[in-house]
Order: sequence, then structure tokens, then C-alpha cells
Amino acid sequence: MDTHSKLFSCLAKQYLIGSISEYKAMYSGYVGDNLILTSSLNKKYFLKKYSETLEGVATIHKIISLLEERGASILLPIMSVSGSDFFIFEEGIYALFPFIDLPQYKRGSSDIPDDAIISMGKSLAKIHLSAKDIKIDTLRVYKKKKDDFKTTLPTLGLALEEMIDSSNKDRVSNLLALKAELFNKFKDINIDLDHIQLGHGDYHIENAFYDSIAKDFIVFDFDKAMYLPIGLELFKSAFVSFYGNEQYIKIYIKAYAESNTNIDLAYVLNSWKYFIKENVSSIWTLKEILVKKNYKALDFIDSELWRVEFISKKYNELSDFIQSL
Repeated sequence: MDTHSKLFSCLAKQYLIGSISEYKAMYSGYVGDNLILTSSLNKKYFLKKYSETLEGVATIHKIISLLEERGASILLPIMSVSGSDFFIFEEGIYALFPFIDLPQYKRGSSDIPDDAIISMGKSLAKIHLSAKDIKIDTLRVYKKKKDDFKTTLPTLGLALEEMIDSSNKDRVSNLLALKAELFNKFKDINIDLDHIQLGHGDYHIENAFYDSIAKDFIVFDFDKAMYLPIGLELFKSAFVSFYGNEQYIKIYIKAYAESNTNIDLAYVLNSWKYFIKENVSSIWTLKEILVKKNYKALDFIDSELWRVEFISKKYNELSDFIQSL
């Protein structure tokens, strides 16, 4: 019996869902261990394999359960016959979720309806409001300090010379030059690192299903949940989800600001500055490509180029927009 057959046999005993008649791997990001299953009872499920520790999975499930109890629309795992919401198979930790047959939009899509963008902003606000007083000692905390905003762009400039000449070299070079220019321009920008509370950690449009009837998003993938500045999460989620479309970003920010009554405009404006400072000082993508030779990171070049070009050209315009909310 192969590994999948053994896993599915274990699954059938844990959840009494019948035998698995069909399965399909879900390839997302760099992980391909998640599966969509179809049972002999003609029901579909999503099987997630965690990379976290047992304690980490228990914490994630505690968070999503608390958020759902407080009114956020969260995808919850199915309980097994033993009353657990995850199980262990061959040292791997798994959870079974219902299959949600609702639309998912791709990051950077140009055809997302306004009502979906508004709902996504409201959904993040609901999560932040629901999570504001949740305290979990073992959860990771965003620890960046004001003096952590620095860069090693000159070193990367030397590494660029060693990059194999290709159609990607110009884009990498453009990103490096623009980051160097913006770093000097914004390095002295004044920010406050406040409003740290529990957040999703990886909130973007591909981590949610859109219910067009209820005008709501069902959110999942809380694996990166942490205590972080929630205003920073707002801008990260906006630019990761809607890069390439300034209007989408504005609709999203406005919907969030109107829905989160705990957030004032001064804080949103400071968070925009915070987002800028983190973006122009961050060199993860460039370092992966130029130092580690990880060319998978080239997938992120276009979205990062768009972000820094937007910051360069639209900083004042978006600042004015925030102050007009």
C-alpha cells in the first residue's frame, strides 16, 4: 500500500467520510502537500498538511476558532470522530476542511468586481476587531525597530554583475536602482511602530473565498498569524492583492477604514509611511536572486517593481487620498 493509500485509510477512520475515490494536489507557492479529495460518498474536502509543530497547529486552530466565535467568516477544520480538529500521520500533521465551491481571485487580477474588493476590506477589519484582545503567549511577534530599516544595496549591486545575462537582468537591475533611490529619499521618514495586535499575517485575495450572495469573504490559511502592526497588514494585503491597479487599492483601503472604527486616519497615514519604509529597505527578493541564486524569486519581481514604482510616483497622491477619507 503506497503512502497516499495509507493516509486515506487513516483519514476514513478518523472522519467516517468513506473511501477516497479521487485526489488532486494543490500547488501554491512553494508547497505542494495539500490535496483536494473526493470521497466515495461524492463529497469534496480539502486536506491540509501543516509545516508547523504540534503546538503551532493547536495555536492556529485556537485562533481561528476564537475569531469565528466572534463573528469573523473563517474556514474551520472538520472535527474527527475523536473530537480533534487535526490528526497525525507518519509524523505529519493534517487537518480536514470542507471544500468551498466559491470564487477565488488571483493576485494582480484586473477583473475583480468592486463589491468583492469592498468585502475583502471589511473582512480584514472584522478580523482585526475580533482579534484585538486575543492574547497567546506562544505566538510570534513582529519585532522590527526603527533602526532596523537599513539595506545592503551596494553589495547587491556588485552581485548583479555576476548574474547570468538574461531577459530578467534588466528587471532586477531596475528594481535595485529604484530601491537605492527610494531608500535615500525615505530613509528619514518618521514612523511610529504601534497598534501591534493579532493579525492574519498573510492576508491577500488568494487566501479567501468570495461569497457574492452574502457579500463576504471566507478566510483561511492563518499559518502566519502573529502580533503585528495591523496598519502595516492593511497596506501589505492591498498591494499584494491588487498590484497593478491603483483604483482597487483605494477601494480596499477605504472599505477597511470605514469598517474598523478603532483606526483613525492619522494611524492609517502613518501605516502608509511604515509600508513605504519597509518596502524600500526590504531586499529579500533581490537577495534570493543575486546572492542565493534562487531564480524562483523572479516570480516576485514584477509585483515588487510595481510597488516601488507606485511609491515613487504616487506617494503624495495616496497620502492625500488617505487624509480625505
